Amino acid sequence: MLNAKLPDIEGLALARKIKEMDSTVPIVLMSGYLSRDDEIVQDSLSSGLISEYISNPFQHTEILNSAKKFVSFINSGL
Repeated sequence: MLNAKLPDIEGLALARKIKEMDSTVPIVLMSGYLSRDDEIVQDSLSSGLISEYISNPFQHTEILNSAKKFVSFINSGL
């Protein structure tokens, strides 16, 4: 899970670096600055750069559902 606005790097730039190391890692981008309808979010979703997008403020269930997906991903690799 990455915030779109990080102190030293943009979240999508960090997502690209993560995907270069392991393209199978699911990435959830969270932001209060972007909308799911923004072109950059849509492009990132369709290209597979991010797996999900959660708009801030978010519902706790959105975070829990994403966390469950991460746990499933980790458990499937064991």
